[in-house]
Amino acid sequence: MVGYVWADEPRATAAAIMTGTDADVLSEQAAKLALAYWQARDDLSSAASQAAPKSA
Repeated sequence: MVGYVWADEPRATAAAIMTGTDADVLSEQAAKLALAYWQARDDLSSAASQAAPKSA
């Protein structure tokens, strides 16, 4: 799971850190990862919005 399940608000974001020694490879892989995040955005959901509240 990526992120924090109850942070379903516009300011919530995802982040990744990549390390290596080849700047070209890092740039290419970062672009691929960013695209994968972007393409998956509609598939993500918040468990908080799907769970029914329990009676107190």
